[in-house]
Amino acid sequence: MAIVKDIQSAKETEAALTLLRKTLEEKVSQRTEELKQANKSMLAAYQEKAASEQLLQNAELELRTILDNANDAYVCMDAEGIVKAWNKQAEHIFGWGDEEAIGRKLDKLIIPNELQQAHQAGMRRFALEKQSDMMGKRIELEAMRKDGVRIPIELQVNVLEINDQTLFTSFLRDITDRKQLESLLKNEARNDPLTGLPNRRKLEEILPIAVQRAKANQTTLSILFVDLDGFKSVNDTYGHNVGDMLLREVANRIDKSTRQSDTVARYAGDEFIIVLEGVSQVSDATRIAEKILHTISEPFHFNQVTLNITVSIGIAYYTSEHSQETQPTELIRQADKAMYTAKKNGKNGVFMVETV
Repeated sequence: MAIVKDIQSAKETEAALTLLRKTLEEKVSQRTEELKQANKSMLAAYQEKAASEQLLQNAELELRTILDNANDAYVCMDAEGIVKAWNKQAEHIFGWGDEEAIGRKLDKLIIPNELQQAHQAGMRRFALEKQSDMMGKRIELEAMRKDGVRIPIELQVNVLEINDQTLFTSFLRDITDRKQLESLLKNEARNDPLTGLPNRRKLEEILPIAVQRAKANQTTLSILFVDLDGFKSVNDTYGHNVGDMLLREVANRIDKSTRQSDTVARYAGDEFIIVLEGVSQVSDATRIAEKILHTISEPFHFNQVTLNITVSIGIAYYTSEHSQETQPTELIRQADKAMYTAKKNGKNGVFMVETV
């Protein structure tokens, strides 16, 4: 006996189910792989972002460290003049801590009162014109410390536009030491280091001004050329140390024998020139010259050495109404010539010439 049943449809259904299961398995596998790749890409992107953020943090830390340890003060302010950044050197130079400075207006911190209006006007002008002659240039001006002391500074200002916000960054340097050195060098270049008197270079600056002033004011001017008699023998006998002490004391005595308005200069070696302004008559210049003769004739005492010396003085007397074209160098030349005449006449005396 046999039972026969048609299972064709069941087989077809089973085959369809098998194909469907296989298809689903492939899709699941494909989707799983896609998710794995997506996760891997997301992880890589996250890691890249984290690395970028770390680099940015490192760069910010490096920049902050550089600014905090910079030799110059660093100050950043916005378009309203409010301080946004203030480094350690700014604290050191100006005396304000960053917690005191940040959030306050710069002009209330370091800008002297008489410069505040110009600063505010410059800020307003930049807001309108978006340009300034100060940007990117090194500028010297005065600033105010917290204790009220004024100091010379050099600064350079630059502008940044970030997210439609205007920021002004400034590097400022205290140049007090540099200014003092410049003043010292200028003083040394124009003053005799031995006697402290103006030297020949400074005399050449002073004398033309004095001549012009005499011409403009229709006043008189006298040049006294003073030369020590026998100074070489002092150096030869007692040495240059005693000679230097003698020159210093001679300079001191000459300076005390003249008026505050007069200029006493060491011209060269043992030669001195005196510029007398506003002498009303010839006798005034002669009187001062004779006073110098008298004071120099008093004995000099150095280290148990007593010296007696004299000087010869030549005077060039300038009268503005007769000498409009007289040059300062000509006045010196004529005073020098008159001094040599005084030496020929026996030294320890005065000889005068009038410049016409």
